[in-house]
Amino acid sequence: IQYIKNERLAGNLLPEFDWGELVLFSLSPEVRVAMDGRYETIYPNDVCLEYFDFINGRKKWRHFLEKYDHDMILIRASSILPLLLKKYPDWQLAYSDNVCMLFVHSSIEAK
Repeated sequence: IQYIKNERLAGNLLPEFDWGELVLFSLSPEVRVAMDGRYETIYPNDVCLEYFDFINGRKKWRHFLEKYDHDMILIRASSILPLLLKKYPDWQLAYSDNVCMLFVHSSIEAK
C-alpha cells in the first residue's frame, strides 16, 4: 500500500481478498478494488465465483482478469498467480517483498 501511495498510482486494483478493505480504507478514492469482504452483500454471486477462481489460480482464473478492467493486482507472494501472470507481458512486477507482490498493467503510469 505504501508503494502505491509513494508512486501515486491510481485505478482499479485486483487485491488479495483479505486485503480489499484495507486497500479501500488506505487508498480510496484514487484506487478502487475489485473485491473485498463485503462480497456477500454487494457483489453478484457470479462475480464472486469468477474472482475466487482467479485468486486461487483455478482452471478459469484468466476469466476474471480478462473480463473486467484492472490496472493493478496485489497478491500474496506465496500465490501461484505470479507464475501464471508471467505469460502476460502487459502485467509487470512493480513491487515485491516477503508478503506481497504488486503487478501493474502497462497501460498505467505513475503520476
